[in-house]
Amino acid sequence: MRQVGRDRIVDEPIEPPVPVTPPEPKPDPAVSMMLFALKGLSERAVIEFSRLFTLLTVASAWYLWWTVLPNPTYTQLGGLTLYAAFLLAIHYLRRR
Repeated sequence: MRQVGRDRIVDEPIEPPVPVTPPEPKPDPAVSMMLFALKGLSERAVIEFSRLFTLLTVASAWYLWWTVLPNPTYTQLGGLTLYAAFLLAIHYLRRR
């Protein structure tokens, strides 16, 4: 309220105070560079895990063939053939 003259009072709207927000801190350049490098590293890790899957499947087929090799039966050879076909199908579907 403001008094004008001796007898008149004029009402003025009271505005609420504007909240002061602190400025957002700028990210440290070293931290942003580290995050950028870790992002690239994680993308490469996914690719390497894919190659690791291939290595594990080939190693498992090799081990099974190696254990059956001294004295194979028709049933074992049929099972290993189906296992190899299954692995090939998995790899084919993953590449698509």
